[in-house]
Amino acid sequence: FFNNLSFGLYSFGFLIPLVIIYLIRPRPVQMEIPSLMFFLTSRDNPKQQSFLRRISRDWLFLLHILLFCLLAFALLQPFMKYQHDVTSKHTVLVIDVSASSKTVDGSSTRFEKGIDAARQAVGGTNTIILAKNTPAIVLRDAPASDALEMLRALRPSDTPSAIGDAMILGGEVLNRDEGRVVVISDFANNEGIEPQTAQAALAAQKIVVDLINTATGAHRRNIGITNIDIDEDSTTVFVHNFESEPANVRLHVADLTRDLMVPALGTETYSFKTPEKVTKITLDNNDDFDADDIAYLSAPEKKPIKIQLITNNESVFLANALLSTPEIEVNVAEPPVVPKGDFDIYIIHNIRPRDVLPGTYEEIADRLKAGKSAIIAASDEYLGVDFRGVLPVVLKGMSNKTNTAIDQVNSFTKNIDFGGMDAYYNATLTDSAFSIVSDGKGNSIIAYKQIGSGKVIWYGIMEKHSDFRVHPNYPIFWSKLVEFLVNQESIKNLNIRTGETIILDEVRNVKTPSKIIKTNALIADEAGIYEINGRRITANLINEKESTINPDNVIGASAGKEIELRPVKEEREMSWEIPLLVIGLVLLILEIIYIKFRGDL
Repeated sequence: FFNNLSFGLYSFGFLIPLVIIYLIRPRPVQMEIPSLMFFLTSRDNPKQQSFLRRISRDWLFLLHILLFCLLAFALLQPFMKYQHDVTSKHTVLVIDVSASSKTVDGSSTRFEKGIDAARQAVGGTNTIILAKNTPAIVLRDAPASDALEMLRALRPSDTPSAIGDAMILGGEVLNRDEGRVVVISDFANNEGIEPQTAQAALAAQKIVVDLINTATGAHRRNIGITNIDIDEDSTTVFVHNFESEPANVRLHVADLTRDLMVPALGTETYSFKTPEKVTKITLDNNDDFDADDIAYLSAPEKKPIKIQLITNNESVFLANALLSTPEIEVNVAEPPVVPKGDFDIYIIHNIRPRDVLPGTYEEIADRLKAGKSAIIAASDEYLGVDFRGVLPVVLKGMSNKTNTAIDQVNSFTKNIDFGGMDAYYNATLTDSAFSIVSDGKGNSIIAYKQIGSGKVIWYGIMEKHSDFRVHPNYPIFWSKLVEFLVNQESIKNLNIRTGETIILDEVRNVKTPSKIIKTNALIADEAGIYEINGRRITANLINEKESTINPDNVIGASAGKEIELRPVKEEREMSWEIPLLVIGLVLLILEIIYIKFRGDL
């Protein structure tokens, strides 16, 4: 085939002048030169020598003819058509390692079926992507041997699945390069893009996608724990029945046992007092999915919190708010007599500064440096008082009427309405202090500062100038503030779902359910207990969608059969221009070498 037939044929016409120039030779003039005749007569066969000279010149002519023919043929732009497999270069394996892959489906789990299918799909260059709630690339652009070794090392996780997101990531890995994306999953997707949508998006980019289903299509039985509602006082466990018939199951909470009758396609609950420390919950249930039959609870150990309330006029509102938390013990001290003792928090509230003995604030500062905490609540008589560097603000007079604005949303300001105030201090921050609640005009109402390893809070809401003391959020605020100051872990933070990220303040040793690692952040992709610097965090699946192990639609080829990834071929053209020009260049070099060898150059 030729792309430029007419121009190429015309180019062959340049051969005609070449032949004519070669054939037209000047007539030789015969001259007798004695010295030259001496050499000529000394040769054995003059006719043979003349013939050889003509042949040698003819070889050079043939090279010229061949070179011109190659150039003319190249101008024809010749090409050939062939069938090319667009999927052979790179294989991207998207393997489902979510919790549902642990489902027993026949004689093996879906994960084991998926690994067997992946081994058959391995190509020359391979990338492996794990499909879980956050897709992860564990191997990239690797040969078959490395891919097979990685497949042997893979293990299923306890996270939900985001199959479509992993497929899109596979398309990004190819980045319009030749190859195919092989998706191996049960397609029980519950997060992110739907697999069918992702497949259509990749097909629009002309990326070949093969779907291999690890589910056999047969119904698999499951009754599992799908949710846990936990707080400091009580915990409720939700058990869901995915079957069309009622089921009687036995629930174990530590040493407690409860028989539950779970309705068909319904949920049954069981509530109990939240136990301290870590508690294991198990469900006696002979089904095909064990991942949702076990859960863990973690609650902080309830230790007494000792507070010294330094006041000349004890507030019933503050006292009741503090004592609403059972663990809090309040010791009231009335200046000038402030007994010494080891307290977790020191609260200065409604004092007469003239009654405070010298050295009291210095002693509190020393306790702060040792890791204790303090709260200094506003009073009318604070202007001009030297708090010996304990106060996180500088007081510069009073202002009238303001609304409060939350500058820092945290555990003790979240969902709290502090309301307005009739009067308050103009308080500016000291060095290293920051505002938590302000008037929106640069004056801090609640401020925080670190002194040594301790914490100090400026609480600028005066009871007689605000109605916050009678608000339902008032005791909640004080309870959460005390938890913050004594570093008491929120029970919500100790119990997370699998797939969530645990972020640490620095690199630490973390004991996961299966190993010990050193990190400052990790994804809890295993259900169980994570131990970090004395804290015990539990991660549970508790995901009803992931526990739905019977997808509505079975898509893709079955992983139980021999995997056959058929080549996807397209017709392509291979141009001969460059090879012809290369051959011509070689002939040109040979001509130069020949002329040099002959002695004409």
